[in-house]
Amino acid sequence: MIDSNPCTGVKLPSLTYKKGSAYSEDEAAEMLQLLEKDASYENQLIVKLAIVTGCREGEIAALEAKHLDGKSNLIRVEQSLPLIKTN
Repeated sequence: MIDSNPCTGVKLPSLTYKKGSAYSEDEAAEMLQLLEKDASYENQLIVKLAIVTGCREGEIAALEAKHLDGKSNLIRVEQSLPLIKTN
């Protein structure tokens, strides 16, 4: 049996959250125009999905066909993939 807490005195790192900012309608429209000129269909779809739905990168990456309901035009966001940062 442990008589004392081995974690006593350990300080956890503080978490900082960055508040994201949304694109204005003009910025989104400009981005879509540029995408249509230079981006692949798949990349256009990903960016359009993010703009229209507000989904995060990990949520879009985790989407599967079973999450799409064409009859009611709904997308169910049920999971998210963690993003791995590479330096």
